[in-house]
Amino acid sequence: MFLLKDSITNPEDALDPDKSRTAIQLADNSSVWGTLFVGAQKRGIPDWVGMLNQFLVEPVVDVYSASIAAVLIVWHEERYFALTFGSGRFLLDPRACVRDFGLKVTLNRVDPAKLRSMDSKVYDDLVVSTRKQLSRSGAVANFELDVGRALLRGVTGDANDGEIFKRLTGASALRFTTELSFSQLDDILEEVVAAYEDTTYQANFGWIDNVREVNEERAEELDGLLETALLQPDAGGAYLAPADVVDWTEIDAFNYTGGSSGVEYQDLSLPAYVAIHIGKGQPPDIAALKRHRVKVRRDGQPQWRDEWAVYECIVWETDLNGRKYVLFDGRWFAVDQQYAASVLGYVASISVDPSGLPDGTVGEWEEVYNAAVETADPATYALLDRQLFTPTGGGSQIEFCDLLSSGCELVHVKKRSGSATLSHLFAQGSVAADLFLQDQGLRAAVRQNLTTAGKTGHAALIPPDRPVPNDFEVVYAVLVKPGRRAWPPPLPFFSAVNLMHHATRIQNLGFRVSIRHVRLN
Repeated sequence: MFLLKDSITNPEDALDPDKSRTAIQLADNSSVWGTLFVGAQKRGIPDWVGMLNQFLVEPVVDVYSASIAAVLIVWHEERYFALTFGSGRFLLDPRACVRDFGLKVTLNRVDPAKLRSMDSKVYDDLVVSTRKQLSRSGAVANFELDVGRALLRGVTGDANDGEIFKRLTGASALRFTTELSFSQLDDILEEVVAAYEDTTYQANFGWIDNVREVNEERAEELDGLLETALLQPDAGGAYLAPADVVDWTEIDAFNYTGGSSGVEYQDLSLPAYVAIHIGKGQPPDIAALKRHRVKVRRDGQPQWRDEWAVYECIVWETDLNGRKYVLFDGRWFAVDQQYAASVLGYVASISVDPSGLPDGTVGEWEEVYNAAVETADPATYALLDRQLFTPTGGGSQIEFCDLLSSGCELVHVKKRSGSATLSHLFAQGSVAADLFLQDQGLRAAVRQNLTTAGKTGHAALIPPDRPVPNDFEVVYAVLVKPGRRAWPPPLPFFSAVNLMHHATRIQNLGFRVSIRHVRLN
């Protein structure tokens, strides 16, 4: 079952105009008014028949598969609902459906102690989609979901006692089992409407309101604000970040649709892209942003390759009617005001001046910067960048840190080129801190590495036995070119959420933690 948007005033408007169908009205003996739309039946020989027949003594004959699509659109309490049968959901225009309908109904009627599966997405450098299922019903805690970062996309569970539903699955659509018959569809819809308008979910799932993807109408409004912001000298603070994780050492240069093939850019630059099209008298609108591509030329390859849509690479935050909105991964999200304040307040609390760390140079990568820091002050810093250590018992190799200071600072350094590198940075710090505390063999390997490098004073800082966490500070050093806005530059919101996740984990282990922005001049 789908709930159609209020803007749908005619059932035909909810259907894919490119799909043929036949309309049949419900009879008067139905409890609701509605129309069934039946798509064209598709009948054919399965692909496996042709693949196998050439190897069989006798060919398989008269074997066919068939599919049918149907959607029943009914009117109830001033709303249209769509019930799909077979592959009927493909007859619907997805833009006509309310996006969070099924999820809200399910969360308001499911027993929070009898959940079966949960679908979530974590937005950071990549969109990580996860489905977790339990062998038997359980509570949210059994899914080990990071509620601070995960956006809940779908839930399956058993309904509360006394409900007309037995089991519910909710995302955009609602799927449920009930003992009520089709003749009682009006009673079913009555309860569905009540469940959708309920707020019971806030008691057990209130965190889903921290960050929510906006509806199509609000996205269009925000896109309009973005178009205006792009005409400002600094693109209104918006910038480009890779839509995928990339190996920066393999990238020679960037360019954009419409850019001269003889011009190349060493970093992603939204103002540069905008300038290309303003120079042609064609300021880019949203349609152009979604059509135009970021071009990449990789190491040793002469040709440019279209890599991502420009729109997918834009990271921008704006306020509208007192609420924060974030564009990331080509999607708009609304952030709860209190949640936004807590995240940004936490980041501010661990942001400190980068004392002891020198400025860097524009275009300089982390490994060059790290080596220069040690060379300039070898008594203070020991270089551990690109030194990989294997945890006891196996597992992925890790970098203990990039620089170890004589003041017991474990410094992790990344150049800010979008949230992709920041995600890796924050995870590296928390994983290394945990292993430093727990893994005696890892500590011995780090000591040996430092001793071999002639850094005996720094080696002595790594104790054989479990360290006292408060003696050490995990430092996230972010190399960034100053812009026209305040210093230090704010983190993208989802990066700030990620930082809070990893930094609180480090603090819970007992270590001190800070983030320091280093200027690239």
